[in-house]
Amino acid sequence: MLKSAIWLFILLVGFGLMFFSYWNYGRIAEPTPWTEAFMYVGKGEAGPEAQLFACTRARIVLLPPSEVTRAFLDGFEGANPGAGGALRRALREKAVFYPEFRRDFTPAALGSGRLPAPGMDEVLAGCDAAHRDSVSILGRAFNVVGVLGRSATVFADAYIIPGDSAPAGLFGADAGEVQDAYIFAMSRRELRSAVTAEALAAAFSKRGFVLVAPDARIGAAPYYLYLLGLALLLLGGTGLFFRLFVFLACIFRGRVLGPPLAAISQWPRLFWAMHLTAFGGLVVVGALAYLVPPLQTSGLHMIQQSTREPYSPLGVAAKAYASGSMPWAAAVTLAVNFFLGSLAVITVPSVIVPGAGAAMLALRSAVIGLLLAPSTVTLAGMMLPHSFTILVEMEAYIVAAFFALMIPIYIFRKQEGPTVLRRYGRALLLNLKGNLIVFIILAVAAAYEAVEVILQMQMR
Repeated sequence: MLKSAIWLFILLVGFGLMFFSYWNYGRIAEPTPWTEAFMYVGKGEAGPEAQLFACTRARIVLLPPSEVTRAFLDGFEGANPGAGGALRRALREKAVFYPEFRRDFTPAALGSGRLPAPGMDEVLAGCDAAHRDSVSILGRAFNVVGVLGRSATVFADAYIIPGDSAPAGLFGADAGEVQDAYIFAMSRRELRSAVTAEALAAAFSKRGFVLVAPDARIGAAPYYLYLLGLALLLLGGTGLFFRLFVFLACIFRGRVLGPPLAAISQWPRLFWAMHLTAFGGLVVVGALAYLVPPLQTSGLHMIQQSTREPYSPLGVAAKAYASGSMPWAAAVTLAVNFFLGSLAVITVPSVIVPGAGAAMLALRSAVIGLLLAPSTVTLAGMMLPHSFTILVEMEAYIVAAFFALMIPIYIFRKQEGPTVLRRYGRALLLNLKGNLIVFIILAVAAAYEAVEVILQMQMR
């Protein structure tokens, strides 16, 4: 009991660090209309459906990418010909020619500096914009005289040029690199309305426009403090799960759950090694993801593309969550995670190539660490409750990989049977029984995830 209490304390300390980092440094304390705003970017006029919503028209130009960003764009477009338009707009900084600047921007919007003076080559920079002294836009140098506060997330990676400051013709309609932008100060809740989404899609997506919704990044120190908290939460969770399995091994001694629970108790070092490798890899990749933002953005973009494919596993899951039905979302999540995420990716490959599931687990840990690294305000807020989903769901995959590793162990342990074939058969039977434990853990994770994600969607 004392050991369990210690592990629980470590878990709570970790969550406390995450909450402290986000609440004091990561969140946007005073949201503004720009906090949940987004824009559609493309060439030409929007459809008549756009007139149903209040929006601001502007013109933008994508600035030249850095060498790192160019490498990611080239790689993505090489693998997905013709599909890199949205990613290009997400990764590249933007210059925004804003005609109604004096109406919509006041000194209260600034994080530092001052507003651009009329008739001068001066701009405001977004909170995450790379240039803070001057920036070249369409061959002309502009001085950065102020930086927007973090609440203006839609302009986080942009430079705002007042309508009375841009030289005549610089953002003219005939400029090849200039594109049209429609900026909406609309909440995510409004955007999730089926009627709203359908109207916006008709007005923009069907006319070649791309949705752009930047997010402000959190500072390096708060980020790594948050990541430290996540590491402690996962460590404490690992200890609690191990104590739970040892306890259950003393209770369930039957032919079904007894052998797999006993195996976990008999191989504690392997159990811990797999957890430290999987969760450690997740945290390490998360630390690296912050240093190379295009890496995470590219990964998230690919996931978003997959959710838009109606018959893909992620597309089916996205529809289930969009329905708002927690039981249906939990059922779909369980089916995807168990049959595809566990059996198809970890167990079956290990039956064919003993131990292959461990490599797939390491890959999954890296992918999760990359995609869910809490580097932005939205992700950091979402990860507070979702970290428990990761803990429980990853526990199931680690247990599945643990039993997958039992296959090569049994094959080479003569005490497990007189022949290799007999030992291999015993290992398969152990995996079959172990997957019942995996199924139970994933069922708990799916139920929690359905409630957690849908509630987050309804509150945003």
